[in-house]
Amino acid sequence: MVQAVREAMAGPPFQAAMELWTASRTNAELREALVPAERRLGAAVHAVFDAHVGIDDPQQAHSR
Repeated sequence: MVQAVREAMAGPPFQAAMELWTASRTNAELREALVPAERRLGAAVHAVFDAHVGIDDPQQAHSR
């Protein structure tokens, strides 16, 4: 899992995302366009993590 995260955060798509987020600091329209995608990505990452870490109650783990 660590290797997959590392690979996902090392390539050109991740670099482009970082450039977009940097630009969105001063561009409200761009920021508004990015937020929904970022929330979907965050939810997907949490789901994958929860499915593979062996925690019986992922919701309880998130609240700690």
